[in-house]
Order: sequence, then C-alpha cells, then structure tokens
Amino acid sequence: MNYVILTILLAAGIFDIFLSVTARTTISQAYQKLFRTWIDIGIFAAGLAGLCVWHYYQPELDFTLAVVMAGVWGHIVFPNKERYKYL
Repeated sequence: MNYVILTILLAAGIFDIFLSVTARTTISQAYQKLFRTWIDIGIFAAGLAGLCVWHYYQPELDFTLAVVMAGVWGHIVFPNKERYKYL
C-alpha cells in the first residue's frame, strides 16, 4: 500500500512540475482558487489530526509515507504567495 500511494504522489509531483514549467495553473494554484484561508485552516487541522491517528488504524503504513504526505499537505494547504493572486 505504501508503494502505491508514494507512486501516486510522485506522479502528481512530476505532473505539477510539468504544469509549472509550461506556465499553466499548478495543482496548488487550482486548489487555492477553490478554497479560502479559513477553509484551508480547517482542512489542514483535520488532515494533521488524521496523520496523527493514522498509525493506530493503519499500522502497515510507515512513517516515511506520513512524512511525504505531510509535505504534500503543507505544500497544497498552507497559504503562500500564489494565494494572493486570487484575492
């Protein structure tokens, strides 16, 4: 299961780099168009809580996957300079 999720995340990352290089809207920018900051905070809190308790419900998923998913989560959810283009 770890390898499937990590492969999907890797493919999404490569696709996001392609979008960035070709000057198209990235996954992060599209997400930030849809959700406002207060919704981001709620989604981030729920995702963080989910990562914290995930180990108890899915022990076969290892710490490496949790770290990678936390990085992806933070990249998409945390407000950054891209967000201010759409306010």
